[in-house]
Amino acid sequence: MQPAVLPDVVIGRDDAVVADNGNVKESKITNLLHTAVMQLAGSASKEHAWQRLFRPYDIVGIKLNCPFGRIMSSHVAIVDAIFHRLKFAGVKDVNIIVFERYNRELEAAGFRVRRATKGVQCFGTDELPQGGYDSEPQIAGRVGTCFNKIVSKMCTAIINVLVLKDHALAGISVAMKNFFGAMHNPNKYHTNNCNPYIAELNSHPYIVNKVRFIVCDVILAQYNGGPRLQASMDMELQRHYCRKGPCRFRQDMPYYYRSSEKKDETSLFTASSQGAKIYLHCCHARIGNR
Repeated sequence: MQPAVLPDVVIGRDDAVVADNGNVKESKITNLLHTAVMQLAGSASKEHAWQRLFRPYDIVGIKLNCPFGRIMSSHVAIVDAIFHRLKFAGVKDVNIIVFERYNRELEAAGFRVRRATKGVQCFGTDELPQGGYDSEPQIAGRVGTCFNKIVSKMCTAIINVLVLKDHALAGISVAMKNFFGAMHNPNKYHTNNCNPYIAELNSHPYIVNKVRFIVCDVILAQYNGGPRLQASMDMELQRHYCRKGPCRFRQDMPYYYRSSEKKDETSLFTASSQGAKIYLHCCHARIGNR
């Protein structure tokens, strides 16, 4: 008898995840998250499922995407649900680091910056000495960059928690693009629809060997006019996508299709999504479907 084939991506949806006052219901998010992790791990036990992804000795970094305040950023309720569930794997609160590029981005998105605490830490790269980046660059294909020290030195495992946005150059800004927020010189790598730079950055061992779990927060998504916030181009989906393991070609592909479908529905399909085709095909060629 052949073992069951586990899914690469799990979609969680609950139309009641957002309350009438606009707040996200953490209880709903928790249920969606448990179900997704159990499906990805092939386990009937939520405790066992989290234990398959993380170990008690892990130092877990949770990479957020918080460019535009509370409107279009990783939701606090999702992040809270994640770090509370890491306890099932025996991960200590003090060994969890929630991070983004800047303290101000975290605070604007509703997160409380805290460091040197006995509990979960939450801070920007700019909180660290010397700007928070390594002094020596790393090379990944044609990408030469200094990674932030949270990714390179402090964490043994990473959870990538991102939001889905249209991007005028890359086509979409999603899981792989989110690691442009962990390098010191991202502006240098936006030419040619960010190709092959997104693929090559995500081939670096700091990302390939450390990313264990990916959560795409699609409670609200921006389907056009990005990456800058365009409130008229937002759509409420009340769902999230989960994937175990590092960012791969198939991680970003479902989001490209869904973003493109929305543009077709509203007659707003623009050239920007063609950029997604370019970098996704490059990712497929260089990284594969693993």
